Amino acid sequence: MENWVKRLTSSPLTREELGILMQETDRQNKRGEIPWITLVKKLVKKLATCGSQILLHNTFKVIRSHIHQSIKGERKLPKKEAAHLLEAYSSLITYINHSLEESDLSVREISRLTSVILPAVIDMTVLSLRKEKSDVAQSIYKKITLLLGESSGLIVDALLHCRTLIFTKLRDPAIFIPIIRLFFTSVKRNKSELHSISPELYLKYLVLGKFWLFMSPREEVASVRTYICSLLKIPPSFEEWSCQANISWLKLKTFNTKSVLKAHSDINCFTDNIQ
Repeated sequence: MENWVKRLTSSPLTREELGILMQETDRQNKRGEIPWITLVKKLVKKLATCGSQILLHNTFKVIRSHIHQSIKGERKLPKKEAAHLLEAYSSLITYINHSLEESDLSVREISRLTSVILPAVIDMTVLSLRKEKSDVAQSIYKKITLLLGESSGLIVDALLHCRTLIFTKLRDPAIFIPIIRLFFTSVKRNKSELHSISPELYLKYLVLGKFWLFMSPREEVASVRTYICSLLKIPPSFEEWSCQANISWLKLKTFNTKSVLKAHSDINCFTDNIQ
């Protein structure tokens, strides 16, 4: 493992090397430890003293690649396994924040590392749930804002990478509708950001809003759509940006928030360009 630390400090990680690394560090050992998390902690410890951008980028790639393996497709993990991973991922976030708080890395650079783990923490919280759901949404959203602050871009990215939101079989409206509502309430308070929103961020907001619509009871759909349309005004450059981005489902004659929300009935088409 020390050889990997030296290798990842010196030069960018290639795709082939990443594949080898994942094979070597994917499975937990007999003591229940997860080797890739042990490796990441060593990388973070090194990062705290050297502040290397190469090492920072490699660490991000290692975390992201392993996190994406935590829920494969719509497979629902047993509660015990989910609880074990929840503890491991939460501990890793705490370790990263504690180890790097006195480093030369910026808050945004540290948040970028933790924000890629956060969706998995949310997923494992939902999958390991054994209690009443009434306070879960508030608890999850509080954790999100504690880690990511008021950065709407990082928050919406984290939510759109939650497998327990993306996949229908794992999705729980009782948890995610309140979380999304809390997010849009915070967005509404930040009027200056809404006035200068980029086309890409605007589209991500709409994708999250689309999930809200899909999960809402039929009698509430119209009011939710009206709320989203009143909150999000289409950026002036959105039509030009969407043409350049060549998003397959976004071929409209008229561009406004309502038409984009109604552009396609399949939510998977919305996430294809986000994930």
